[in-house]
Amino acid sequence: MGKRKGYRCALIFLILAVNGVVWAQWEPDRRLTSNSGTSLTSRNSQWCIGANGSGMVHIVFYDDRSGNNEIYYLRSTDNGLNWGAEMRLTDDTARSWTPSIAVTDSVVHLVWFDTRDGPNGEIYYLRSTDNGLSWSDEVRMSFDTARSEFPCVAAEGEDVILVWRDNRDSRFSYEIYYRRSGDGGVTWSDESRLTNAAGIKWNPSVAISGNLVHLVWADNRDGNWNVYYKRSTDHGVSWEADLRLTENVFAQEWPCVAARDSVVVVAYSDNEDVDAELFCVRSYDGGENWQEPVRISCGSAQPGIWSPNIAISGERVHAVWYDMRDGNAEIYYAFSTDSGQTWEERRLTEDSSRSNYPSVALGGTLVHVVWTDFRDGPTGEIYYKRNPSGNVGIKEQGDERLRGTGGKPVLFTQREKVEIFDASGQRVKGEPACGGVYFLKGKTGFQKRVFIR
Repeated sequence: MGKRKGYRCALIFLILAVNGVVWAQWEPDRRLTSNSGTSLTSRNSQWCIGANGSGMVHIVFYDDRSGNNEIYYLRSTDNGLNWGAEMRLTDDTARSWTPSIAVTDSVVHLVWFDTRDGPNGEIYYLRSTDNGLSWSDEVRMSFDTARSEFPCVAAEGEDVILVWRDNRDSRFSYEIYYRRSGDGGVTWSDESRLTNAAGIKWNPSVAISGNLVHLVWADNRDGNWNVYYKRSTDHGVSWEADLRLTENVFAQEWPCVAARDSVVVVAYSDNEDVDAELFCVRSYDGGENWQEPVRISCGSAQPGIWSPNIAISGERVHAVWYDMRDGNAEIYYAFSTDSGQTWEERRLTEDSSRSNYPSVALGGTLVHVVWTDFRDGPTGEIYYKRNPSGNVGIKEQGDERLRGTGGKPVLFTQREKVEIFDASGQRVKGEPACGGVYFLKGKTGFQKRVFIR
């Protein structure tokens, strides 16, 4: 894949139905925690929320109300309408933090970083087989005096994959390690090292789709940060060689991967320009070949974009992240209905305080988002938001691609003067700079929804 050079937004208009716009379905923010400590979701692009499509929604976070960080759990049995009481899952004088969750049917898998065995920390695992009503005993997953951190877990059927970064091989170099289970987390393989190259690796993210396992991480072996990829075609038993997905002298960080069938989407923060933006790369053949990068965000975020998290369902892909384009950290969301080729973006939070570390999950037609928010004071609280119809496909009408001479796009508006508005309702005074959904409104009531790539 060649070096990316100036991906800008070409104008291609698709006429779509105006009714049923998914933006209108986002419900108000909801505060889920209220205590004297600080409640935090994970900061390393991990999934802290999971859903199974039958009404169950699961949230994990860490909290220092007891004097040290412990892992807590929340669940809803009615698609996020109501939430049960918080459940404390760890109880130790050491630090437990940065949890990651994976849900398949009624089984919930949970991993986190824990310092009970020494100051460097190890990876621990819990599971529930009854939708979070009860939990197994804690299982220690890493065994070394070095530092094991940033765990990520993925599950599909009986396959469970755990990855993390570890510096047992060198004090100055972190490598990616993993363990796998083929029986739903009952038994596990031995620890195995997946990478072997100079430099630091961090922020590993893993996804499972059938017999394929997809792993991405940030890596500075080439002198600058890039996104690397590795896959297994036999449920994680064996692995192919490392593949560099990004090629640039500027930093590409915070990778997160989602997969469904043969579609694999990797989102990451890109700092090629002065302002960071969120990009993605895609594979439509299970990771064999990769498409050129596509820009997701459209906001010139300074000093950067952090903690992207993505989820996929069929051809619909959903991404959340936080950035500073509004003067403080806010949660942003984008979705794609064509497997990540084109995206629509919007801001999800509206407050003068910090909102960060978001995570997204899909359950049927619903989109669930959880994050850490500081609007209630100096300590963070867990906030939640949902869109009941956000995972429903948008039916295209006509799918016409209108072009004039020279291949330039034109709009057919029946000789009526129209104004252009973006997805947030703001009137566009000039040519739209970024791809997404825009609305044409005429004086006589004429309305059309158009897509600009």
